[in-house]
Amino acid sequence: MWLCSIIGVILGVVLAPLTLKVWNFAGYSIYDRSGLDAVTKEKLGPYGWNNIIVDDLIITAYEYNSKQPRFYSKYFNRLDPGFYDLLIH
Repeated sequence: MWLCSIIGVILGVVLAPLTLKVWNFAGYSIYDRSGLDAVTKEKLGPYGWNNIIVDDLIITAYEYNSKQPRFYSKYFNRLDPGFYDLLIH
């Protein structure tokens, strides 16, 4: 019984760093979206939140790397224009 416990601890110590590296690599985006951004900017134009006609529009997004939701609207743009004044494309 002690032998199994010792082997389990050794395997845990050896495999834990490798498992964490694999888990972190799988959880982050490595996608290059520059091509998609160029096409959408070409088709939709350089419009920002100040160009939206209605006040009731809210767009939800998910920031993949920080794993946090984001909400964009004219209200949030007025609160923090440096962060929320993005191009809509």
